[in-house]
Amino acid sequence: MTGWKEVVRAGTDLAIIGFAVLALSLPVLTAGAALAAGSAAVHHWCEHGDLPPARLAGRWFVGALLPGLGAQTWAAVVTAILVADVRALLAGHVPGGTALVLITVLVATYAIGVAALTVVQVGRTQARGWWAALRASVRPRRLSRRHGRSERGGRHRRRPRRGAARDHPAGSGIRPVRWTCNGPKTAEGPLVGAGTAVPRAQDTRTCAF
Repeated sequence: MTGWKEVVRAGTDLAIIGFAVLALSLPVLTAGAALAAGSAAVHHWCEHGDLPPARLAGRWFVGALLPGLGAQTWAAVVTAILVADVRALLAGHVPGGTALVLITVLVATYAIGVAALTVVQVGRTQARGWWAALRASVRPRRLSRRHGRSERGGRHRRRPRRGAARDHPAGSGIRPVRWTCNGPKTAEGPLVGAGTAVPRAQDTRTCAF
């Protein structure tokens, strides 16, 4: 069970990150870099349980200045378009009424969620890769499902017939033979020795499985 000291320390560390992001965002043009560096700091804290070194955090912030400015510009453009759309609908300049207002609000909510996921993803890549983070947020991959498949591995492979490995071990010169029965189906026959003639099956139930 987590003690109160650990809870206080975690809250203090996260508060320090929050104040640092707020202070670095005051010039406005550095808000994108501040969010990226803050997200990277939170990711570092989640991975290591401690704040990143000041030099490392400063390197994250400096490296994210130009990419963060571009991301910030795009976010401002999208926000301005959505706000103008809502105002035009409410004022009656654009037909559609309440229905289009609700649709616009849903689109804005989706955009906010994508922006939040993008910031989190940028923090996982050390405050870099805004476009890759945006693509991952818009079209998230099912990594857990693929990871589960790779872990299961052999469970999806075809299982051998029961008793085949026990009755005929490797290296015994035994191989499976296939033939066509009296019926229209083709099935795997019994295991026979190499070079042994296989009689034609008379009972279709023996091979149509």
